[in-house]
Amino acid sequence: MKRLFLPAVIGLMLQTPVMADTLITEANLAKIKTVMPKLSALKSAYEDVDEQDMVLEQHCNWQKQYEALKAQQANTRYVTEVEQILAENDLKPAEFLELTLKMSWPMLKMTQQSLAMLAENKQPGMEEALQKSSVLLNVITNCITNEDKQALDKLQQRINQPISGMSDAVD
Repeated sequence: MKRLFLPAVIGLMLQTPVMADTLITEANLAKIKTVMPKLSALKSAYEDVDEQDMVLEQHCNWQKQYEALKAQQANTRYVTEVEQILAENDLKPAEFLELTLKMSWPMLKMTQQSLAMLAENKQPGMEEALQKSSVLLNVITNCITNEDKQALDKLQQRINQPISGMSDAVD
């Protein structure tokens, strides 16, 4: 009897789909849309913040992803202020990272296709952009769950709506 139990449990675990750490919901989308103008304004106040060269690792542990990205950011004051804005809006940094990357997944897939065409035409700098985009897209794709895909389908129109105050914060 004991011999059958362990294989049955392992078989059940293999059939169980991976669950997302944080689900894309209306409430989470509202939080993201609230913090984005604040974060954009904060970023514009810091000239030395460069998020373009930050690289994700090939795993779905969003807390570890956040810690690695945080370590790549030289401006600790900026990081502290970002964390404060997120906390004021009831978001954890790893949760924010996971949600924003997953919400960007459909657009990133389209961007990837465009970059691939430009790289084929030997446009300067496109191969490097394509490589960075490929790594990011690969990480997100490996971490996206069926629940995420369903939520994205349901909320895509709201996700794509402009965030009020963003143009004011950027100008």
